[in-house]
Amino acid sequence: MPPALTLKHISSLTFGLPYLSTTSGVRSSRQLLAALPAKPSPKHQAVPQVAIQATKGSEAWIEAVYSDMKKLRVDTGSEMTVEQLFRKIEAPAKALRLKEEGI
Repeated sequence: MPPALTLKHISSLTFGLPYLSTTSGVRSSRQLLAALPAKPSPKHQAVPQVAIQATKGSEAWIEAVYSDMKKLRVDTGSEMTVEQLFRKIEAPAKALRLKEEGI
């Protein structure tokens, strides 16, 4: 499992998951969902709102809303690994963190 997401700059995550699909993309989405903290802790002061929607067929996606109100929708696809999914969701949050730090 990849290291923790930069949660400070992620306002919400919505997971669109089919009930019975076992594709690697859906498994990766579920692994990412399981890795999210349920409540704030000293390590994760800001925890995003998380929602789950049931989807039809094998359609799976994740929509992230960042602190600057920009949205990113990632179609997890049938072959997406958890590391690829992590990188796609992490990139905008990391850019916001670097901007905040003045780098």
